[in-house]
This record gives sequence, structure tokens and C-alpha cells, in this order.
Amino acid sequence: MGGLFGSNTYSETRAERINEFQLNQSSYGEFVPVIFGTTRLSPNVIDWADFQSHEHREEQTSGGKGGSKQTNVSITYTYTVKAVLAICEGPISQIRKIWSDTDSYDNIAALGLTLFPGTPGQTPWSGLRYFGTVEEGALHGSHWLPYSALAYMAGEIDLGSSGSLPTINVEVKGMLADNGDGTDANPADVIAYIFSNGVNGVGMDAAALDNSSLERYRSFCQAADILISTPPDTQNKKAYEIVNDILSATNSIGIWSQNRLKVIPLSDESISANGATYTPDLTP
Repeated sequence: MGGLFGSNTYSETRAERINEFQLNQSSYGEFVPVIFGTTRLSPNVIDWADFQSHEHREEQTSGGKGGSKQTNVSITYTYTVKAVLAICEGPISQIRKIWSDTDSYDNIAALGLTLFPGTPGQTPWSGLRYFGTVEEGALHGSHWLPYSALAYMAGEIDLGSSGSLPTINVEVKGMLADNGDGTDANPADVIAYIFSNGVNGVGMDAAALDNSSLERYRSFCQAADILISTPPDTQNKKAYEIVNDILSATNSIGIWSQNRLKVIPLSDESISANGATYTPDLTP
């Protein structure tokens, strides 16, 4: 009967399964940048869990109808992981764009991610709330952390056939952008933040910054359309060096006078534009 109706054959090929998540975008002890305006940067993986493989079977059959039948089965795997990616000091306004390798998206949800903007006391991501040892408790395990004041993204990421994350970059709208033009920050606001902020700045008394000269400097920057976005690579610079860089880039100087820091634009021409007017002080 076997010769009459033919014979059935079966073959199976199985791809090698990856058993461990491979970190390629994580650095221990990485500094947390403070972003003013809008900047592109690469986030840092600070936690992950639940690396899973997903089996996919593809079957092809040939022959039949009384003859021999050949069945070929191909088994491949794709992978997912739940990950937390730190961005910068919060709070931030939004992630304008995200890149995954060479692909770009206007919404981080396209990669299965949710933004936590970095507000103080923000709630932890619920996706990792059930991970932890029995002693720690299944509901609030070691992975379930709020990361207060840290802007980060979290979600279950599709890794495709790779056991590692794609190269991810984000365009971040950070602090003080809305005080400028919605994209860049007014340099006067950045200097004031560095000078007086008690968490990320020097923490000096705000009274030691001359408000009258700062307002003139702010008007000059807005009228001349000299707005800035700070790069995330200033971790090795002292605060006064960053301030001096900003002043140099905006054709201005800073001096100590009457126990206050005064900021003086060097432009000697009046400017009226962008909703602001700058009138230079030409009196010796």
C-alpha cells in the first residue's frame, strides 16, 4: 500500500536560540545630563528583565494526490525584553523623535515605549512591578523603582531576531525650551539656572545675580534670535566654564560688580525683533 499511495517525508530545520539578553547600550556610573532646549542623545539602559524567546514555525508541503508528500518545517525565533532607558535629568517636555538603528519614528510608542518625564515623585513603571525575589515580594520587587526626577523610557521592546537592543537615539525637548522659541532656550535663563538652582546648578543666592543686566541680556538674545540648546557632553566642565562658553557664543561678558554678577552684551546696535527690543547702554 505504501508503494501505491506514495510515502510521506518530514524534515525540520531549527535556528539556534539565544538564551541570554546581550547588553550593548549600558554604562555603569554614567553621568545624568541636564538638557536645555532640544538635543539628540543616546539613552542608557539602567534595568531590564523578562527576556523571552518566541518560536515561529513555517511549514511547506509539496507533492500529494497519491504521490509522495514532502513536508519541510522551518523554526525561527524572535525576542522581546522589558527595559528601562535613562535619558537625562527631568522634568522634560517631550521626546520629539526616536531612532532605532536607521529607522526613525515621531512617537516612542512605535517601539513599545512609554515616557516618564522625570517629575519628582513620579510613579514606577508598572511593567516591572511583579519582578523580584520572593523575599522582596512579587508586587514590589527590586525592579519596581520610581527613578524620581530622572526622565526615562520603559517598555517591552521587540528585538526581532537579535538578542540585543538596536542602537537607540532620541531627540529630547528639555528644560527652558518654552521660555525661548519652543525649541531652543534663552541663554539668560540657562545662566540663571546654572547660577542659582540648588539641585543641578551652583545654588548661589539669586540676589547675587544682577536682575537688571540679566533682563537686558535676555532681551538682546531674544531680539537677535540667539538661542541655544546645550549638548549632553559638558560633564567634565566647571560651571563657570559653561557660563563663559555661553557668554562667548552670544557676544557678551560677565563681570562681578557691587557683589553681583552682571551680564553685558557687547552689541552696540539697537535691535527690535521677535517680540523683544534691545537698547544698548552706550554711556561710558
